[in-house]
Amino acid sequence: KRIGYGEGALWKNNNWKLVANLWKPSWGESYRSIATRVGDFAREQVRKHPGEQIVAVTHESPIWSYRHLLETGHAEHNMLLRHTELASITSITYDCKTLRVLSITYVDPAASVK
Repeated sequence: KRIGYGEGALWKNNNWKLVANLWKPSWGESYRSIATRVGDFAREQVRKHPGEQIVAVTHESPIWSYRHLLETGHAEHNMLLRHTELASITSITYDCKTLRVLSITYVDPAASVK
């Protein structure tokens, strides 16, 4: 079940029960599974396009789960503590030969618009 959108959507129809466990999504796929899927996709693209810049557009949950996994060693997180803004950019640089992550950067180019 989806919570929906809009002011107070979390509190309508007992939707708060869907996020009672902030460490595990209510929609069935675990944060670890999401992060693994994003990582597999990223490494596949790096293998196909070595040395090139690759742009992938995602929703907040997939990129945050993957970034959190890379930075902390685990994908599980409290979804209310995510640090991503609308139109933000997370850049991950890989070594093309080893597929090892070299750096992770985050920018919020629309910060001054808020």
